[in-house]
Amino acid sequence: MESKQQDTTLSKNHWVSAGAFLSIMGLVILAVILLTGVARVQTLYLWGILAVLITLLLLTIGQKANGKWYGVLIDVRNRVSLSRLQITLWTIIVVSVYLAIGLNRAMPHAIKQPTAEETEQCKAEFLKNSEGIDDINQFRSKNQAAAALALERANDHCTPEPLKIYFPTELLLALGISTASFAGSTLVQSIKRNKRSIGLITEIKRKMEDAEKVFKAKEENFNTLRNSLADLTNVRANAVQQKTVPGRTPEEQKKDQNEIDKAELQINNLTPQFNQAKKDHEESKANLEKIRTDWEIEDKKKEGLLKVNDSPQQASLGDIFQGDEIGNYQLIDLSKVQMFFFTVAIIISYGATLGRLLENSAAVLHPFGVNLPAFSATLNGLLGISHAGYLAVKSVDQTKTE
Repeated sequence: MESKQQDTTLSKNHWVSAGAFLSIMGLVILAVILLTGVARVQTLYLWGILAVLITLLLLTIGQKANGKWYGVLIDVRNRVSLSRLQITLWTIIVVSVYLAIGLNRAMPHAIKQPTAEETEQCKAEFLKNSEGIDDINQFRSKNQAAAALALERANDHCTPEPLKIYFPTELLLALGISTASFAGSTLVQSIKRNKRSIGLITEIKRKMEDAEKVFKAKEENFNTLRNSLADLTNVRANAVQQKTVPGRTPEEQKKDQNEIDKAELQINNLTPQFNQAKKDHEESKANLEKIRTDWEIEDKKKEGLLKVNDSPQQASLGDIFQGDEIGNYQLIDLSKVQMFFFTVAIIISYGATLGRLLENSAAVLHPFGVNLPAFSATLNGLLGISHAGYLAVKSVDQTKTE
C-alpha cells in the first residue's frame, strides 16, 4: 500500500514538474519567436496565451509546494487568503498584458518611424497636455531655461521606443490599493498572532470544571454503592457460613436464614442503583476525557487569535469568505464577500477594456508609446472603500482577549 502511494506521489510530482517546465519553456520560446521576427501573433491572442502560461506556472508552483492546485493562495495559516487571490489576479493581468504589448512592439520593424510632422505634432500635444504650454516660442521668451527643459522632456516622450508602455495613474492606484491591503492584512495577522484569547479558554475551562464536578459526584456515588454492595455481600456470605456450622439449633438456623434473606433483598434493591451509578460514572469520565481532548485539538488550531490548519491539505476555497479568528472562522465575513465581488467585477470590466485596446494594432504599435486604459474614479473609489472596510473589520478582534 505504501509503495503504491509513493508511486502515485512520484507520478504526480513528475506531472507538476512537467507543467512548470512547459510553462517556462513556453514563455521563453514565445519570446524568442517574437523577438526574432519568425512569426507574428495578434496582441489580443498573445495576451491570452501569456495569461494562460503564467497561470499554469502559478498553479504548478502551488501544486508542487503543498499539493493543492490553488496552493499559491495558501498562506502561513494553511488557509486560503483573499488578499493573496487579489494580488495574484492583478499580477496575472498586468504582467501578461505588459509582456504581450512589449513583445509585439519589440519585434523587428514593428514600430514605424514617424514623419517629422507627426513628431512635431506629438511634441506640441505633450507640451500642451503635460506641461501646460500652448506656445513654446512665447514661453521661451519668458523663461528660456524652463522652456529648454520642457522641450527635452517632449523630445524624450516623442522618441520611438518599444517599451514605452504607460500605466495610467488609476491603474497604479488600484495596484497600490491591492498591495497595501495585502501588506496591511499580513500586519494585522502578525499582531493578532501575538495576542492570547480568553474567550475559548474560559468556555473550555468552565465546561471542564463542570465536567469534573459531575465526574467527582458520580464517582463518589458509585464508590459508596459499590462499598455498600460489598458489605451486604459479606454479610450474606457470613450468614450462609454461620448457618452451615454443625450443632446450630433450629432457632439459630432460622435467624441465620433471616439474615440471608434480608441481605439478599437489600442486594437486589441496591444492584439496579449500582448498575446505574456505574453507567453514570463511566459516561461522566468519558465526557471529561472528551472535553480535555477537544481542548487539546482546539488549542492546536490557533495561533494567538488566528484560526490555523494543521496542514495545507485542510485549506479550502471557502476560507476566502470566512473569518480569520477562532471566534468567527465558522462565520461568513461580509467584508470579504463584498471585496471579492468588487475585485472580480473590476478585473472583468478592466480586462474587457484591455481586450478592446489590444485589438487595435495601430494603438498598440504607435511609435510614441501606448497608454493602457484608465480606470474611472468611481471604480477606484469602490475598490478603496471595499479594501478599507475589509481592513477595518479585520483589525477588530472578534475573539475575547487578555
